Amino acid sequence: LLPSFRMNEKNLNVFDLNNDRCLVCNALSKGVHNKCRSCRACAAFYKRAVVFNASYKCKKGNYQCIIDYSKKILCKACRFRKCKDIGMVLKRSVSGIDKSEDEMSVEGYKTKAKNRNENNNLNLLTNLDISLSINSFSKNIPVNLNDIVYQIKKIFNQNSFFNENILLVNSTCLKNTTKAINKFCNSLKMNSYNMMPEPNMEELQRNILFWKKFIILTAEMLIEIPEFSTLHYQNKIQIFRHFWPFWFVLFRVWRAIEVFGPNMEFPCAYLDDNGFVKLIAFNDTNSNLSHDDIEKVAKHLNPLITYLADYIYTPLKSVNPSIDEIAYLAIQNLFITKSMEKFSTTFYERNKILLATSSNELHDYYITTKKNDNYVQRVTNLMKVFFSISRFIEQANEYSIIGKILEIYQCNIFKSEIAPSIVLINFY
Repeated sequence: LLPSFRMNEKNLNVFDLNNDRCLVCNALSKGVHNKCRSCRACAAFYKRAVVFNASYKCKKGNYQCIIDYSKKILCKACRFRKCKDIGMVLKRSVSGIDKSEDEMSVEGYKTKAKNRNENNNLNLLTNLDISLSINSFSKNIPVNLNDIVYQIKKIFNQNSFFNENILLVNSTCLKNTTKAINKFCNSLKMNSYNMMPEPNMEELQRNILFWKKFIILTAEMLIEIPEFSTLHYQNKIQIFRHFWPFWFVLFRVWRAIEVFGPNMEFPCAYLDDNGFVKLIAFNDTNSNLSHDDIEKVAKHLNPLITYLADYIYTPLKSVNPSIDEIAYLAIQNLFITKSMEKFSTTFYERNKILLATSSNELHDYYITTKKNDNYVQRVTNLMKVFFSISRFIEQANEYSIIGKILEIYQCNIFKSEIAPSIVLINFY
């Protein structure tokens, strides 16, 4: 079609030509999108900006940048302003109100999410007084935290042979992350698919063993991502402390959905390479634990299990994400703005570029690979899971039963150099 258009271009009058052009960037337009003559790229850009409540700043400061498809980089602030200036809205406008239906639904979700967060506090920030007997666990579990930290440091001290500037131009962040995750998955192949009937002390013990393997493989996965491996060592450690708890939750839930499919009758999570565990109420009959101790553990664990099932597993199962979408969530966690003093302004700026690059790659993935240009709600649901995991991690801290059990093995990660970094992320 394009060569044919070029051959007949001289025969077109200016009026007809302009009617075939996007009113935002002047690219060829095949129809009306968001109630305006626009190309799919600008329409999708506007959707993302509205759904994610994006706030852009013009680099020149005058909001008069030329928006033309022929330019490699378009000013997002001026592009978004031009979208609004031509009257672009999502779906149909609401009578008497300037905001579109989608814009209102996004704001409605924000309000509901805020209320839900306020009303459903997990109330886990209290010390436990549980006389757990060390006899209830195997004394022969080889967990050497110092050795684990040493191995991670060794991995992150490897030299990177990638050129930082080329990486920022090539737009391959999502592709590189997907490749690294695929390699990570292959290193965690299943030996069996046994389903543990309910969470108990055996499950917690297996968790510790699996974590030892998982966290080292996570470090190896990250170093496979060029956009991460080019960072300075200190930045790698800081990001790793924030990333691995998020990945520990996301991967285990996603692996269960990947194996059993979206039609699984009950919520479950990947336990280790020998099976899975149902996400139901904790109930242990361990003879080494008193009834009171079991009740105390259950009181502490069950809110976490319920939250994991309702706000992470269930919504993620409804999306049934691909590895590319999981990679996108991983990138969001790795490079989204974090309130950390140890990061420089340059670091923030390069991360903004990587986040924008990954968003464009995801857009191309939906349009080119999945043949789906109506993906906004899907991405919105994925980001809901993203923030549910972040909140889950904030609650599951050193006061949790996990920390107390790790103390038994003198392997308390909460007091180590790789301690989970609780960082507030501002999305809205």
